[in-house]
Amino acid sequence: MTDKDAPLRFGQFLLFTGEVILTVILVVASWVVNRPLGGHHLKIRRISIRRLSLHDVHYTGALYDEKYTYTFTAPCISARLNIPTPSYPCWLALTAHEVFYKSTTCDASTTRLDATCWLFPYLFKRTAGPWVSADVDGLRIRVHSSNTTPFWIGRLRQNLAGALVNGDIYRLDDVKATVRFAGLSEPVRPRTRAKSRARERPLSAACPEKGQLDGHAHSELDHAESSDGEEEQYDSDPCHGDSSDEYEDCEADGSSPVDHVDPPPPFLNRETDELRTTVTACQLHLHNPDGRIYSFRTIDAQLRRDWDTDRGSFVLIAEDSRWIRVHQPYQREWTPWWTQIFTSIVQFPFDLLRTVDYPMSTVDLYRRFDVLTVFLQIRDAELVKQGFTSLREKTALFGINWGDAILDAFVKTVVAP
Repeated sequence: MTDKDAPLRFGQFLLFTGEVILTVILVVASWVVNRPLGGHHLKIRRISIRRLSLHDVHYTGALYDEKYTYTFTAPCISARLNIPTPSYPCWLALTAHEVFYKSTTCDASTTRLDATCWLFPYLFKRTAGPWVSADVDGLRIRVHSSNTTPFWIGRLRQNLAGALVNGDIYRLDDVKATVRFAGLSEPVRPRTRAKSRARERPLSAACPEKGQLDGHAHSELDHAESSDGEEEQYDSDPCHGDSSDEYEDCEADGSSPVDHVDPPPPFLNRETDELRTTVTACQLHLHNPDGRIYSFRTIDAQLRRDWDTDRGSFVLIAEDSRWIRVHQPYQREWTPWWTQIFTSIVQFPFDLLRTVDYPMSTVDLYRRFDVLTVFLQIRDAELVKQGFTSLREKTALFGINWGDAILDAFVKTVVAP
């Protein structure tokens, strides 16, 4: 941000602050009069002053001439005031259960949310600067369309993609990537005749009573179904006539039943032209240029693209995730406590401005979250955009001619291997 842009940004900050204050006044007034005011309506079933808790909170709002509507519900929201101490400098703790947020662009829900507000967190070595630590359990986000992604989700996506493209990978225990085309690369496991016999073996050679299975036959059937790994429909009659006839024909030909392999089924989902790309990683630790550490115990991501309907979806599931700010180099040096307090007080207005511009910058996140983008366009994928931007910059920096590089690779691979 240049000096010329500073007055404009400050004016936008004042305008946004005024809108926030006006919205808060309308929300509180709508609860008092119990009717919508300015598109906002807050309803609280019960308030407990002794426990500082709100029960059955329901809030609806509308912004931008009611083009953007949202609903917030929570069965219980409680607060706890603490006296800050050097060992635990917490002055406020908020807890919410079964939070659900539904808007025009996305839906979000969480089973439990714990937010801890710190007093001078850098001074007491609780965080590297963020004033709030949030512990989110079971966060699920459903984005309706990639071209209408909410601002805060877009910024989080930009930071994560930037960490993958331009950041450092501190740890990666295991990674697996698969690409499948529907009808072409679906896994087909041929079934041997021994597995068929395990499913269709009669109780005796004469098969006197049909429809009965002893314990041994049940165990073989279960073992065959579990080893095959696919859900298939079979006749409940264990002495199916056709299968026994095929088995007798196989023995009459002199071939071994174990070596005989059934022909594979035809291609699956031939009517669907779909691409599925799946990436799984374990113990992934990333460090982005903004001083953030992203750590995931497991992360599963899948991109599905249907070329017939021109639609796609993206699913991201992360477990035991951490999104924590680390200390800057100047913060690692020892300074007197009174200078840290003075710096924190002076820095607080700038932190407030940064919070308004990017709320997630002052929060450390923990736990598991699921993100689902229902309608995804490839041009909206942040990793693709930042990847091509980085590739373009490196191409210009090193003077790479991609035409010559591709031609050389083709010649070395095909013409002169």
